[in-house]
Amino acid sequence: MAVPTLPGTFKIVVRSDIGTPSYPADTVFHVSAPALSDPAQIAQEVAAVWKGANGFHELQAIDVTYGTISVQEFDGSSAPLEVVVPNFTGTKGAVVGPVVAANVSALLTKKTMVAGRRARGRIYLAGCMQSGLQNDGAQWLDSHVQAVQTAGNEFLTLLTQQAIPLVLVVYSHKFNTKVNVSQMVARKYIGSQRRRSAHAQPER
Repeated sequence: MAVPTLPGTFKIVVRSDIGTPSYPADTVFHVSAPALSDPAQIAQEVAAVWKGANGFHELQAIDVTYGTISVQEFDGSSAPLEVVVPNFTGTKGAVVGPVVAANVSALLTKKTMVAGRRARGRIYLAGCMQSGLQNDGAQWLDSHVQAVQTAGNEFLTLLTQQAIPLVLVVYSHKFNTKVNVSQMVARKYIGSQRRRSAHAQPER
């Protein structure tokens, strides 16, 4: 697939593996940053936010082992750069206890100030705790939804406060456009990671 051309747009893949034997659980999203920004520094900033106070790391089980962070600039030619991030790659999630099934994820929707499918997106977070589910396993407990909401708020805000300011966006492959995310909304229902081989959930 050809590399898109959209200046200042970067595709990020936070790679992880869960369990023994392990299965992949990648989280995919897009950010805006100044064109020609250093991909390695972007990866380090994403990792710092992920593992910061109230970060997604605090929702994920110790069964989760973080891998590289892939960064690809949409400049029409650059291949993804797989970055080994010190104090992130090879480390584990923060919570002790049974992890949810492979096809179960926490789900955040990304809202923008623009109407239409091209301006909507989702983030799937695998590796959360089984204790966060209701007894019937059909939805998340309210307490877990609130924790995911707090992490989503922190993620959206703290990305912009890094040395290279990163703005979370919804990227449309179909239209090759991006829209800034104005709000993250944690959902009570289960996000199903159906593409088991990569877990990457592309935005529309």
